Amino acid sequence: MNINLNYSFRLRSFTTLLGTFVVLSLVAAACGSSSENSSTTVAPTTTVAPTTTVAPTTTVAPTTTAAPTTTAAPTTTVGPLPDTISPAGWADPGIELRYSPGKVHVGQGNNQDWGGKIVGSGWSAGETVYLIPCETSYDTFDYSKCRIGDAHEITADDDGNIRTYYWNVIEVMAFWGPLGRAEGDCTLARNHGPDLTPDTGDESEAIVCDLGSDTAVPPARTVPEQTPVIADLSGFPLASQIVQGFVDEKGLNGASLIVVDREDGVVFHEHWGEFNPGRISLVASANKIISAGILVRLHEDGLLDIDAPVADVVDWGSANPEVTPAQLISNSSGMMGIMDDPMFMPYFCMWSYQAILKECAEMLFTTPDDDTKIIPPDTEFRYGGAQWQVAGAVAEVASGKSWAELVDEIYVQPCGLEVLGFNNPALQFGMVMGYPSGFNGDPSTLEPTENPYIGGGAYATADDFAKLLLMHLRDGMCGENKVHSTESLERMHEDRIARVYDGGVSKDGSPGDTWGYGLGLWVDRETGRRNSPGAFGTMPILDLDDGYGVYILLESNTFEDGPELSELTADAIHEGVIAARN
Repeated sequence: MNINLNYSFRLRSFTTLLGTFVVLSLVAAACGSSSENSSTTVAPTTTVAPTTTVAPTTTVAPTTTAAPTTTAAPTTTVGPLPDTISPAGWADPGIELRYSPGKVHVGQGNNQDWGGKIVGSGWSAGETVYLIPCETSYDTFDYSKCRIGDAHEITADDDGNIRTYYWNVIEVMAFWGPLGRAEGDCTLARNHGPDLTPDTGDESEAIVCDLGSDTAVPPARTVPEQTPVIADLSGFPLASQIVQGFVDEKGLNGASLIVVDREDGVVFHEHWGEFNPGRISLVASANKIISAGILVRLHEDGLLDIDAPVADVVDWGSANPEVTPAQLISNSSGMMGIMDDPMFMPYFCMWSYQAILKECAEMLFTTPDDDTKIIPPDTEFRYGGAQWQVAGAVAEVASGKSWAELVDEIYVQPCGLEVLGFNNPALQFGMVMGYPSGFNGDPSTLEPTENPYIGGGAYATADDFAKLLLMHLRDGMCGENKVHSTESLERMHEDRIARVYDGGVSKDGSPGDTWGYGLGLWVDRETGRRNSPGAFGTMPILDLDDGYGVYILLESNTFEDGPELSELTADAIHEGVIAARN
């Protein structure tokens, strides 16, 4: 099941949002003192021409023309390189193993320095060859440093040749080669020998390294004590390997992956790096599925008609008399979205933890400053922004309860959640571009607020969010408690913008047919999956047809990491779910 997702439109949205946080932080800082204002006018820096024209420095020929130093760039730049071939004695007679082209070694720990394939020849046609990464070099080669358990099977072709794809831990996880860091500086290629029994000493093998002297004495053949356990590169084991490689490649502090099945509940659950089952993370826009669900539940209970005008609930709704709550939580209200003008100051209160939700929503809905920018509802998709804050305030007025009380009564208590809450973290950690590390999994680092950010201010554990996905798969049931009716879930899951006004979003963000939207959920019109990605890489996914859900949790500085990892793991997770059912 190949998933080809394009998140360029949503990436631009969240990149713009993060940039807005930075600008707003600067605005807030600027309001603090005039001395800080003066420090932002760095004219001396931008006009230091003498620095860029220091002729005596740039003409010191002995220094700037030291070829051995200044021409070493080819070693660290992408380009044709000579193949790295197993030296004499490091491959059995008739067998050859090479990195093609040779590895560009920029230093241990740099996972971008590998740019080639692993190729070999001299094997028997159709036999299985195992590629094994080894944390060693020609000078220090030790079989005990070879990770036999991480071996990858590859079948020799009719001419006895083997070849991998280009190594990239993100794009290709179907083979093992140099890992691009210290523990993968050699590759051991080995068959099982004539008796087809592993590790009896009669295997044919070859070794190639990108570190050490190729004149080093080959190691004495030894029989490793451990029995090779060839990695099952399919299903959940492959998904786990992909996530680990992704975390390493991106330099992330960790990740969590939970898969839930409609019938069997949690079928896979693993954490990497600093993450553990109880870790609390900010989830950004991933919480739109939760916020929309709260309004839908009020509709079920007869407290709010999401298809009736907002004006039926709040007096200030007369400012836009046709807008309904359903339009607000499907990004179809006609109000300005996050992409229209993220620095629109009349909407500033939605980022402020010091504001009050109902007062802020009234300001957002009634300001005359957006009169020339708003459009009739249900005519165009405009993602995120102030309309979600208005939706939250309408829910508070209709129910007579605070947003925190609604979250607790509708989701936390019935589903037995440990941690789920809302705040307004946008400006609380200063000028942060990306995930605010100051949060550090601790909600007490956030100031109390009466203005939670409805469109993306939630925090939760991975386990708790997974329970909500399972509820969506189980016809609204959390254990023995009915949280949503079948009809309500159908409304949330449907492609509302297609049904109501033939709306849709293309790959470049313009109107098109690639993406649809329901109530708090994106609809992938190619795969039928629903999802709600967040700015920090959080990615909840519902595969309603096949009956399972996926929750990817990251604390990334880049929105695109969540969608990228979900795409990389999609096939493996699907295989794992099917295997778990058999």
